[in-house]
Amino acid sequence: VGVDGGEGTPVPIPNTEVKLTCADNTWLATAREDKKMPTQNKTPSDFSEGVFAFVLFSYIRVNRNVAVFPDADGDHQRQTCQRKRQEISEKATLAGGFFLWYNTVEVIKMRKNFGVKTWLYPMPVLIVAAYDKDGVPNCMNAAWGGIYDTNQVMVCLDDGHKTTQNIRESGAFTVHIADAKHLVEADYVGIVSGNNVPDKMKKAGLTATRSGFVNAPVIEQFPMAVECKLLKFNEDGICVGEIVNVSVDETALTADGKIDVAKLDPITYDSANHQYRRLGETVGNAFEDGKKLK
Repeated sequence: VGVDGGEGTPVPIPNTEVKLTCADNTWLATAREDKKMPTQNKTPSDFSEGVFAFVLFSYIRVNRNVAVFPDADGDHQRQTCQRKRQEISEKATLAGGFFLWYNTVEVIKMRKNFGVKTWLYPMPVLIVAAYDKDGVPNCMNAAWGGIYDTNQVMVCLDDGHKTTQNIRESGAFTVHIADAKHLVEADYVGIVSGNNVPDKMKKAGLTATRSGFVNAPVIEQFPMAVECKLLKFNEDGICVGEIVNVSVDETALTADGKIDVAKLDPITYDSANHQYRRLGETVGNAFEDGKKLK
């Protein structure tokens, strides 16, 4: 500081040493020097980088600017500056610890562990149907199923289901793809047992015709059916069937006779939230888009 506390050139006093007890006001000189040098505006890419840059700058600046020039009262001034340096160093260490904690939490919070859950996406909604020994059809809702092998399907069925008994007796079954239009009916046949409600298909408003390929019912309301001959039941309750035919209602076909998924409008089962969801839009082409990385 200059005369009378104003900013200006220090006035030299003969036969004395210049003494700087602390660096409290050196930011004025630093600021003047900074104005003379070209700078670039740098914005931290995220919060953590900003914290780290601030901590590093503060620590270096404090250790650079805190200086002591000895004189008669030098011990007291040295202790004062050392305390200030220690306080700021502790704050910098604390802020640095926060920086590390923040980045660690940021990584951990990206995933949440749910433990052992029977979850998979997308999970199908399959309506499995079969005749009993008297030719009466029954059906049930099953989510645990899919392709078992080439030209084979599998469905996980408990022996207590009426439909399971029918499959064992008739040696055939059909697997239908549930659609959004018949969501209520599909859910109903999954929560009501044919052992307790023998005419549950009738109550659901579902009608069936006999398949022309296997001894199993094709439910008219569902637009797609996979008609199967029973191959085996595994020890763990897996029903495996050979695909004999796949039939699709013409309303779910494209102009050139292929399956139109949008018209089929299949639903999937969200096992984590116990909800049914539609399949979404087309996002790519199988066996084709991956070639971009070759």
